[in-house]
Amino acid sequence: MSHQTFPKPRRGDALLERRAKRAATVKAEQAEMQAALKRDGRKCRWPNCAYAPKKLPIDACHVIQHRGMGGNPKGDRTTRQQIMALCRIHHGQLDAGEIAIAPTTETGTDGPCIFVDELVRTEPKR
Repeated sequence: MSHQTFPKPRRGDALLERRAKRAATVKAEQAEMQAALKRDGRKCRWPNCAYAPKKLPIDACHVIQHRGMGGNPKGDRTTRQQIMALCRIHHGQLDAGEIAIAPTTETGTDGPCIFVDELVRTEPKR
């Protein structure tokens, strides 16, 4: 009975594989974000954005589900249908929960959306 020997993997192969997989994920996410920015004309989609004349940077932000801390390992949160172009002010307000955006169709942010800027806050009962 002969024993089959397997070559020992080179040192660092696992690290190189993880880096290559992560680089491919980042590249795919960036392509989706650029596609969303192109769809929106690289302008803030907030209706009558008061900050447009200030020429603020435009961000591709996650409207439906935020990527969260640590990024998006599965790659399911960064699709063009979940991303919208917003100026830095509206992006910050969205992340802070001061405004809300809700897509009205199954096409997500590719279709029409509802923009809410006066969210009703309730005080917790004591």
